[in-house]
Amino acid sequence: MNSFCSQAIFIEACIVITNSQYQSLRCPYLQEVRPCKLGQPAITVVDNAQLQTLEFPELVKFEEVESMIVVKNNPLIPPGEIAFLRNLCPLCDIQHSNSQCKEMTVVGSIEELVEMCQGAPVITTVGGVVIREQFT
Repeated sequence: MNSFCSQAIFIEACIVITNSQYQSLRCPYLQEVRPCKLGQPAITVVDNAQLQTLEFPELVKFEEVESMIVVKNNPLIPPGEIAFLRNLCPLCDIQHSNSQCKEMTVVGSIEELVEMCQGAPVITTVGGVVIREQFT
């Protein structure tokens, strides 16, 4: 997929990347993205367990329509990268991986945290949750 996008300046397509083995998608020269069909996302990236990087340049232009890009349930994409993508395209549907801990508002103990979140590749909580425990 990187070879597809690595030299692209303009993309008019409806790209769907789901349950793939891809580890990264980098489009360093991309300047503009449009969907292949009105009302459809131009890029959909969902449920990719190995995807670690989804990279677009800071000045890329997305059409001002809702959900131009859909990014969901890609647990290895860092939260900072997700935040960058949300800034880049505020109307897009860009979410971090669903965490089984996402509804957690209070953490009573390490044991409770481990019981609730064990096995999760990414642990996220509701904004404002503070965990004051020593992890070793």
